[in-house]
Amino acid sequence: MARLAVLEPDPRIVTRLAAALSDRHELIECTGIEEFWEVVMSSPVDGCIVDIYHPSTPLALTDLHRLRRRMPPLAIVVYSDFAERELDLFELGRLKIDGVILAGTTDHVAETRAAVAGALAAAAALGVTAVEVMPVADFPG
Repeated sequence: MARLAVLEPDPRIVTRLAAALSDRHELIECTGIEEFWEVVMSSPVDGCIVDIYHPSTPLALTDLHRLRRRMPPLAIVVYSDFAERELDLFELGRLKIDGVILAGTTDHVAETRAAVAGALAAAAALGVTAVEVMPVADFPG
């Protein structure tokens, strides 16, 4: 069971996420950006789900870049409506964001579960490749 920080002020989307994920993961609902950063930086969490365009809690692409740099093994899933912002999807790829859920189109339970599972797997793989490998000759004993 993964622990996921959720920065999503829309209660309808939080309800959808809970319906899709709460039986498989622990969701930590963050009410604002400050609480989100506190949870992600100081709590043991495996991933996060964020809405980068919501007017009350906008999370800029530079914030995602900072999050990726500071917490490389954290699974980052963006749950947003990309209408008229489709080019931002390319930027998310460049930032190595682990998953995207297109709000309003592919936010069904199966797609949400698949996006989160894929993101957690991608982040775990990134964590494995980021581990420094010691040559056999350097092992003690």
